[in-house]
Amino acid sequence: KVSTGSTITSEKNTMVEEDAFGIMEGDIAEESSMSDPYLIALETYSALQSDAYELGVSPDHVLFAAMLDVIGEHTDADSIERRQRIEEIFHDACQAGQVSSLVVRSLQKACPNEDILKELLQLRRSDAVVSIESVNSFPKQWIRFVPPEFRRISTRSEHFRKQSDHYKKRGKDKTSKSGEGKQKRQTKKFIF
Repeated sequence: KVSTGSTITSEKNTMVEEDAFGIMEGDIAEESSMSDPYLIALETYSALQSDAYELGVSPDHVLFAAMLDVIGEHTDADSIERRQRIEEIFHDACQAGQVSSLVVRSLQKACPNEDILKELLQLRRSDAVVSIESVNSFPKQWIRFVPPEFRRISTRSEHFRKQSDHYKKRGKDKTSKSGEGKQKRQTKKFIF
């Protein structure tokens, strides 16, 4: 690169060195996009998905989970972009046979609401998301390349605790909706 030694200040107040041919229009935009972690993650994901550098690599369940985490961190919960990106990445994970426990946990965190989560996981309305103990209940095509150690979503004790908490909350919601308070059981003691 040949330099004229002059510098220019861009609209974002960054210094850009001008080369002999002037500043290319994309230079400033490229520099600002490369400092945004969200855009870097999206570009990297896209390059891996398409094997842009012909390295013979493809995304695995760890990458899909990480991308769902990035989406959850860098998009607004109610944004259309979040929903579209979540659907796209989860669809890619399903197609690649890489829906592991990591992917499901990241999906749970990134999803803006439980209805979208149930829709993506193809659960019936009556099914509770917390009742999923293992990815083995998903279609075989979704999990075909998931290592065995990444198939369990939670330990049995965590699973039962989550289920118990879910049904307790559900029971409280039903009693508060009907206007009934909790009724304490009275036990009688018998003396012989």
